[in-house]
Amino acid sequence: MIRSRIYRYRYRLLMFLYCLAGSTSNAQESSLISNVVYGFKDGMAMYYDVEVPESPNGKGIVFVVSGGWHSGKENLDVSRPFWEVLIAEGYTIFELYHPGMPTYKIPDAYEGSKQGLAHILNNAGLYGISTTQLGMFGISSGGHLALMLSMDAVVDLQLEYSIGAVVTIMAPAEITFEEFDGNIYGASPVDFNLELAPNLSPVNFVSSTNYPTLLIHGTEDAAVSFENHSARLHELLVEADVKSDLLPISAGHQIFPEPEMTRTHEAMIHWFGEYLE
Repeated sequence: MIRSRIYRYRYRLLMFLYCLAGSTSNAQESSLISNVVYGFKDGMAMYYDVEVPESPNGKGIVFVVSGGWHSGKENLDVSRPFWEVLIAEGYTIFELYHPGMPTYKIPDAYEGSKQGLAHILNNAGLYGISTTQLGMFGISSGGHLALMLSMDAVVDLQLEYSIGAVVTIMAPAEITFEEFDGNIYGASPVDFNLELAPNLSPVNFVSSTNYPTLLIHGTEDAAVSFENHSARLHELLVEADVKSDLLPISAGHQIFPEPEMTRTHEAMIHWFGEYLE
């Protein structure tokens, strides 16, 4: 019950802070290609949108739109201050939606996202993106899925296109009942066979073949522990000789306040700029 109230409070706080933040002032114009269908789940279309900046730089970012393993336009709106800066830099954004809470749980979200990533990788060239110039990006549960996709799915898919770099913000790195059994969007995201949890936990997919990964996380995060998730995953990545950096932010599970938001923007732009060749 306490965790349920925490999640509801944090979602309302995110919405409120987004309204205060407004849109990025230096964002360039972009065109939106809506509802690109990549598959079906129980007869319902699964899709992504493509946002193409007025002056594209030839590089793309797969943004997993998710919060509390729910995936909808409200999640996109809340996260706007994080990703709009990438559009301003000329990145084409693939806004990937997945089957989500409360009807679908984490395994469904991952399997749907995996199908979506395969479709994006197969069609990236249609949007002027070259083979190694796709990045992965996600916030909270979107960050969890972005890690899983970059660590596990890309290896399985074995497609021509690959991921060049990953950036996540306050992302869960291990799925446990104790930490995530809460009422989110009317249900618990871990209401599934927890024998599957190790296969949904990025900490179990660390290897020397992982892509350069930047982890950004609030040190005061009460919903997704900084130490248990990003700090721990960063240590494992470094031990595996993976290019990784950890950016601690003085904030909780929220839209970051200034000057932390500017630090986040600068780190994201630098990371993608360095590793998306």
